[in-house]
Amino acid sequence: NELQQFVTQETKWGGSITLTTTHQIGYGSAFGVPTTTTDPNGNKSYFEYDNFGRLIRTSSDTDGGTQVLATYGYDSGFPLSAKTTFVTGTGDPDFVSRTYTDGMGRNIYTVKSASNGNFAITGRVVYDGTGKVVRKGQSSWASSGEIDRFVLHLEEKNPTSFEYDPIGRIKKTILPLAVGETSPVVVTTAYNSAFET
Repeated sequence: NELQQFVTQETKWGGSITLTTTHQIGYGSAFGVPTTTTDPNGNKSYFEYDNFGRLIRTSSDTDGGTQVLATYGYDSGFPLSAKTTFVTGTGDPDFVSRTYTDGMGRNIYTVKSASNGNFAITGRVVYDGTGKVVRKGQSSWASSGEIDRFVLHLEEKNPTSFEYDPIGRIKKTILPLAVGETSPVVVTTAYNSAFET
């Protein structure tokens, strides 16, 4: 590109071998995003975007032609969410994941497909007034409906707690109480100065 803003070619050397990957940049949505990547073997990967510059589909050259690898969908209803579907291409169920976020872009929870038709959900996350995570619950099983429908989860299963120093660095991590233990494991982090870890 004329302004030298985007990577259009990557070259890697290994002994006497040079491997070059090229990227074609698209400006259709005025975002300057890669639309085609060609690897050193000449195989191409294709990237499609919506009008907001968000990735909606990736596909790649295969021996059987161009195949879709993943699709991405976005929901602007409250709460905001993004759904990713990784196509297996083998007849097995596709891998699906949806992350719900609040109006500040913080994760509320993520639901993912698991084996045997089950779904897993990340634990509840609690934020303080400055947006830092103060408690994070343990992951658990979810219903299949939660992949496409938001369900508010208020329970905290075996939460891990975090405490911060005045400049926002984690100073203490308190792990959940283990079975048979009378006190939790506490991990304390000490810093040398405000600018050094």
